Amino acid sequence: MVKRGGEIRATARVRGGHDNDPVSRDLAHGLEILGLATTRYMVDALAEYFRIARPPGNERGSLAGNASAIARSERFLDTICDRIASVPLVGERRLAARWAARRVLDHGWTVAQAARLVGGLDWGSAAKAARAVDQLSDPARRFAVRYSMTDSLAERILSEFTPEEAEALGSALDAEPVTTLRANRLKTTRDALLEELNTAGHDVSPGLLSTDAIRVDNPSDLFRLSAFKEGRFEVQDEGSQLVAELVAPPPGRVVVDFCAGAGGKSLALAAALGGRGQVIALDLPRVERKLAELRRRVRRAGAGNVMVRALVEDGSLPESLSQWTARCDRVLVDAPCSGLGTLRRNPELKLRLDRNALDRLPLQQTQILDRAATLVGPGGRLIYAVCTLFHAETDAIVDRFLAAHPDFQLMPTKEILGKARAVPLGGGDRLRLLPHVHATDGFFAAVLRRGGVPAAGAGAVQT
Repeated sequence: MVKRGGEIRATARVRGGHDNDPVSRDLAHGLEILGLATTRYMVDALAEYFRIARPPGNERGSLAGNASAIARSERFLDTICDRIASVPLVGERRLAARWAARRVLDHGWTVAQAARLVGGLDWGSAAKAARAVDQLSDPARRFAVRYSMTDSLAERILSEFTPEEAEALGSALDAEPVTTLRANRLKTTRDALLEELNTAGHDVSPGLLSTDAIRVDNPSDLFRLSAFKEGRFEVQDEGSQLVAELVAPPPGRVVVDFCAGAGGKSLALAAALGGRGQVIALDLPRVERKLAELRRRVRRAGAGNVMVRALVEDGSLPESLSQWTARCDRVLVDAPCSGLGTLRRNPELKLRLDRNALDRLPLQQTQILDRAATLVGPGGRLIYAVCTLFHAETDAIVDRFLAAHPDFQLMPTKEILGKARAVPLGGGDRLRLLPHVHATDGFFAAVLRRGGVPAAGAGAVQT
């Protein structure tokens, strides 16, 4: 476990079982979790802590909820604690103050309980200090503190959305995300999986937007279910599932997932192909750990039509795949991006995205899209997708690409999804999913169709 010095030291007593005070025990667990989270994402810190410490099941939900809320509101909590502190908040004391502040503001602890365990702060003034954030005079700083993000990120959001839209987006990104599953068509149907999960005691319902999506209201212990271990579902946001639907892979043909990562969309594409055709999942060698995870997921899902390969380090195709140049029917580019649309799942990014990071991404995205376009055969489609909403990473990339590649044209999403589905999801020309409107992660996607007619047999998988 994590070893630290400091004035607040209850963990050893909890480990030995001598501390029966639930609030002290809560803080002791919290300090360990927050300590782990200083070097990794909160979701990973929680997984590691619960694997080692194994707190009782009735405490796990509360601990995970408070820790996740802290990850989403770190700057907000630090601002409050600094206002009410009479002593410097450093090291373990800072972590304890965050844990206690979140508990007090959410009415999980009383002021007296917080004062007993974490001294040197005027806990009776915590609620007043929280309200004072709304009185900050600078709009960008007020937005940044309220939603715990960098000033640069707040400024970018406020420059691209109306004040009302920005507030709605900030609030949505600050909320606990919905857990969504994708039924794996290679092994089951959505209806059959709904029945199986209901029988197992989970509160589930069909997704609202994607054809294979299932929403789960009580997602605990999902990974212990035989349905997961045997590959009948994957956890995947409904927005991500819609991007895969937009690819619309033709059976028996070749589809490339150019920035596959751990492969959520690769697996969705394989299922959509129904075992017919080939999915080539690519990414850089530096993310080999993700590619290894994808290989494990492929085996669990029974997706024997997925081929996982590493690109050359500069992003070019390895010689072994050169045969697919200008022969692929679909090429998906789920490009690296600022991740604005996924901040509710990765809240730590809110305090890491600075102006330099935001400004350098469009060039990288353009280079990746240009490189992937060489794989698209005549009549094929290049699908550009990002889990962000900023203009420089979405429409600007697509418009610049179309201007530089006259052999490609925009294919409206309504031609693929149908007008009734596509129009509410971005207007019918490009996919645009908003967390505060669609209750999904934020996504943008555009389909770019290359001119020409496929040569007979080109891109077909030989069986």
